[in-house]
Amino acid sequence: MSTMMKIVDPMDLPLTMGSFARASVATCFASDGSMQTVAANVPRITHDPVTLQCLGALIEGAATNLLLNSLALSTQSVTVAAVPHTLSWFGTGSIALSGVYSSGGPVGGAGAYPARRSITFTPTAGTLTLTVIGVVAYANLEPSKTVASSWIPTNGAAATRAADVLTGTGLLYSSVPEPDTGEAPWNAGTTYNLLQTCYDPATHTVYESAKESPANLNKNPALAANAAYWNVRDKTNRWGMFDDQVSTPTTANNTIVLLLRPPGVIDTVGLMGLVGGHVTLTQHVAAGGRLISARTKSLDGSLAEDYWEWCFDPFIQVEKALFSNLAPYADGLITVVLEGNGPVACGFFTMGVSYDIGECNFGADSDFVDWSQVTRNKYGVTTRIAGNSSFDNSYEIHVPAGLMPRVTWLRKKIGSKPALYIPSEEVQFDALVNFASMSRWRFTFQKPTYTITNLAVKGLT
Repeated sequence: MSTMMKIVDPMDLPLTMGSFARASVATCFASDGSMQTVAANVPRITHDPVTLQCLGALIEGAATNLLLNSLALSTQSVTVAAVPHTLSWFGTGSIALSGVYSSGGPVGGAGAYPARRSITFTPTAGTLTLTVIGVVAYANLEPSKTVASSWIPTNGAAATRAADVLTGTGLLYSSVPEPDTGEAPWNAGTTYNLLQTCYDPATHTVYESAKESPANLNKNPALAANAAYWNVRDKTNRWGMFDDQVSTPTTANNTIVLLLRPPGVIDTVGLMGLVGGHVTLTQHVAAGGRLISARTKSLDGSLAEDYWEWCFDPFIQVEKALFSNLAPYADGLITVVLEGNGPVACGFFTMGVSYDIGECNFGADSDFVDWSQVTRNKYGVTTRIAGNSSFDNSYEIHVPAGLMPRVTWLRKKIGSKPALYIPSEEVQFDALVNFASMSRWRFTFQKPTYTITNLAVKGLT
């Protein structure tokens, strides 16, 4: 193998969510390149309309479209102020400007959709006439703007698109609702029967009643004094992927969308326990800032080498996705989109700073641990109670002398704290990538120029 071993120290995600808001509908390019309208207070996940590459969350300020019936524009006059205006449209048609500003004749379109034409000009105050020739679609006339923004739908009056507003750090938005189906926050007026559940909105922890009614009434599960009345079960569906267990996934139909603003600098994002077709991560310098990274990873591990295998071999799910070498922007905006045709899931999400600790030698191993209980009675009848599973790994790492101060410091810093261990990002070594707790890290000082370290970790279920 002989690849650089990395350890990712996970960043704790605040349990109090930030927020995303936009007080109006807005538009963006859908995954098939078409124009789509997105409801208020839902982030727009936009795409390149030509390549169809996912470009992450589209974050814009407020803007107004002065044009009427802008989906298919016709000749009209509008009142404008003496400020810069940006006119934009899609289609092969032309627009001639007259009145308080003259374009000197028709301005031709950029071509068939999705080509877009835009011009910026400053009229005098008064009436501007736009004479439309041919097909002009998705048109904007935006006052006080020098760059065209996304199309703003209008009918018989001008319309304003509200600003996309992000506040706070950590998880700003999840397409998975809380409460989800079957979930309810704890209520002081509810008498909880045995095994009935509720959750604490502050910690997103799901509790299961351990007492028969009417005993469990007004017993707040978040208070230690009421511990006898409740058993901790897991997290809500939205937060299942953010606990320290792979076996408590966040699930949805077709798509999971996340917007995150890390509370500090990160360079790696890891996802495990995935179900779906592909996952995309984008990184912007800041909310509404420059796109600096857009990566999509396929989750199809199938290898069809002939027609029979193509038609009849089962779909092989790739369950892990790593995004490393992210640009270290403290105020960066991360968008994650997990998509599939049907149920999708993410068992675990982490982000943090990675540390190179030396070369991982061949000979690393991975043990599958099944926590199911299998028993046999006196007649030999076998009973199996299904349980979770995990992986235990061991690595031999060649550490150059110059890295030993870092490795010594990191061994103490990480300790038994769960961390992401990455001996290689090549897909054939996925079984060696583990979110785990360190059980042993032994140093053998081989020579003055290097040290051989033996690292053993126990994966979390």
